[in-house]
Amino acid sequence: MQYEPPIYGHSRPTLVVEYVGPGLVLAVIFFAAISITGLSYVVEKREGMLERSIVAGVSPSEIITAHLLSQCLIVVLQAAICLAVLFGVFRVPVHCGDGVGPPTRGLLVACVVALAVLQGFLGMFGGFVLSAVCDEEKVVMQWALAITLPMVVVAGVFWPTDRKSTRLNSSHITI
Repeated sequence: MQYEPPIYGHSRPTLVVEYVGPGLVLAVIFFAAISITGLSYVVEKREGMLERSIVAGVSPSEIITAHLLSQCLIVVLQAAICLAVLFGVFRVPVHCGDGVGPPTRGLLVACVVALAVLQGFLGMFGGFVLSAVCDEEKVVMQWALAITLPMVVVAGVFWPTDRKSTRLNSSHITI
């Protein structure tokens, strides 16, 4: 038996971290954002700080703006740390698509960073929704896990999307 060079990809075997790493990093960014945002607002409501702020004359728009700005800073920092670990520690390469043209490496990295930050913003807004619905921290964490885990399972992180059944693949598109 004689092995020919591969048609797609490289001749070296692909490491698991190259396949699973990007999806898990996005899931970690999403879960951290949804849980931190939801917990911070629920704790503020539970301890009475929200009512004290309103009594002190702070308008609801100022409270929301303060939460939004602080959570945006946290999301950007956690996305930067997660991507630094992904690319710096695990050395996951950034591949460009075939036949698309030669994009610059800076453009690819900018797209990856934008995707990570947008995923964090999505988690942050999900955390705001959870904090409006839930009254206890443990309920926020349970809902955050209930939202994140199915997303990870059906998104193709552990099982390729082209090998799933049609019904499961349509649920992955819906989620």
